[in-house]
Amino acid sequence: MTTELTGFGENILEMLRKIETNKSNLYFGKSQGIHTDEYYFYCCELILQCLKERKDSEAVNVIFGPQQINIENNLRTVRLDIQPEHTLVKKGGRSVTEKIEGNIPVTNRDEKYLVRICNFDYYKSLDGVIEYSIPNIINMQTCDSTKICEYANKCKYIAPSLYNDNLENKNRKGTFTLFSLGASPRRDEFLKTTGVENISGVFFAKDLINIYRSKAIMINIHQTNHHHTFEELRVLPALSQGVVVVAEDSPLKEHIPYSDSIIWSSFKNVKDVVRDVENNYEKYRKKLFSTKFVDTLQQLRRDNVVNMKELIWQR
Repeated sequence: MTTELTGFGENILEMLRKIETNKSNLYFGKSQGIHTDEYYFYCCELILQCLKERKDSEAVNVIFGPQQINIENNLRTVRLDIQPEHTLVKKGGRSVTEKIEGNIPVTNRDEKYLVRICNFDYYKSLDGVIEYSIPNIINMQTCDSTKICEYANKCKYIAPSLYNDNLENKNRKGTFTLFSLGASPRRDEFLKTTGVENISGVFFAKDLINIYRSKAIMINIHQTNHHHTFEELRVLPALSQGVVVVAEDSPLKEHIPYSDSIIWSSFKNVKDVVRDVENNYEKYRKKLFSTKFVDTLQQLRRDNVVNMKELIWQR
């Protein structure tokens, strides 16, 4: 996708910017951190695309992010932001400021996941919230808390379809992870015991795409024993570039649109599953990257446009 954003590069998120298009205005520039900058940047492009496609009579101001701006025009103003955290958290998990129990059961345990929303008051104050995870939304929609269910009505799923799809299988080799070292003892221990190559400190498109298009298999396990939302922000961009993904089982995975194109495993069996995939790589590729998967990727992009328009125009 090429828009007025193209060419600013990484520095785009270090400043507050305004872009006017089709008599509407987009104000943006303060993301939630380097780990989600690519998603924020993609959503900026998507917002601009939607603004361009609407009639002049539907012009609006869109403030994307937490910045406070005094706007001097008569257009309606809509405030949006991305919610990048896990909501599916087991009891005892860190960063739970209010214990709200949901109705999604924890596998093999007599308990249910909490509904964790960091900075709830901030997100509640917005006109719309961009969610990267369908399981996050279902966890909110199905709980018994009125305030959480009302908040969930503000949320729309925007799949992290960050890059142009490329499923070519040329000169791919190697199994890897994309973990930040020192951020997760669970992941650090996994890397220590398996010897799998870990690539850290890479966050922007150019370098990530080079990795995705040269590597064969990516492993993704949960950061902690408590935080269990499936990390679509990491997995879907890799899948869309032709990487075979082995992922630790996650709650509500059956609701992920491309679940059939992921190899799921319990944490206990991950090493054995990865070994089998390495030994039967071409067989797995043929099964996972089907015509159905290609159609799903295209449908996600169409749905993203529809959902973003609903967020902007509140319909």
